[in-house]
Amino acid sequence: MSVEKTLLTKTELVLERSLLADQAYEYIKSLLFKGAFPPGSWLRIEPLAQRLGVSTVPVREALTRLVGDGLLEKLPHQGFRVRAFTRQEVAEIYELRCALEKHAAKLAAQRRTPETLEILEQLHADVLETMPQLSEEAVDSEVLARFRAYNQQFHTQIVAMAGNTQLAETYRNIALQIEYLVGQAAYIPGRAAQALREHERLLQALRLGDGEEAQRIVEAHLQRAMEDLLARWEGIQDRRREV
Repeated sequence: MSVEKTLLTKTELVLERSLLADQAYEYIKSLLFKGAFPPGSWLRIEPLAQRLGVSTVPVREALTRLVGDGLLEKLPHQGFRVRAFTRQEVAEIYELRCALEKHAAKLAAQRRTPETLEILEQLHADVLETMPQLSEEAVDSEVLARFRAYNQQFHTQIVAMAGNTQLAETYRNIALQIEYLVGQAAYIPGRAAQALREHERLLQALRLGDGEEAQRIVEAHLQRAMEDLLARWEGIQDRRREV
């Protein structure tokens, strides 16, 4: 075998391994967001590798990446565990999120363009058209998963509209933790429907270019979401202590 062919083969193997790790990462992340693994659950590499039909190497890489995202913990000589956010951690993440998104909303109102506003309008219109069930108190898990994706896109678009690269980079650093926590809050009856109504009010403030009102709406929106989430989190912790 020629040196050139050997190098090509090694390159292909590295690429294949990278692709498998990416696939494993997306698969495990989707399970986390769906609530398949409750906080504190252990994730075993071998069973996950068998489910995916891959070796343990890409699964280990995927789990390590999720540790870096702040969604898992790695304990020496024990393995990987779903991070059980404490009340203090949830509150701190939401405090940071609120500070970032309030400023982003004010800037977005000032710097909006017809094109960037249209993206936000379309996101909101699409979810109202395709997921009318969100107006109900009880919504199935599949619809809530789609709502979570929409919610992340909606808030990320507002951050993008702010036109501040440093703000956007800081926001990206906590984006996955936010998405995970939002997914937990969405399971609270009526929360998704309430969020949609709050999004509509925020959209109206952005349409009018009213940065101060946009900030007030974001603050109230995220404060309510945090309170609902903390109430749910405490319920989860109480049930874990009873087991």
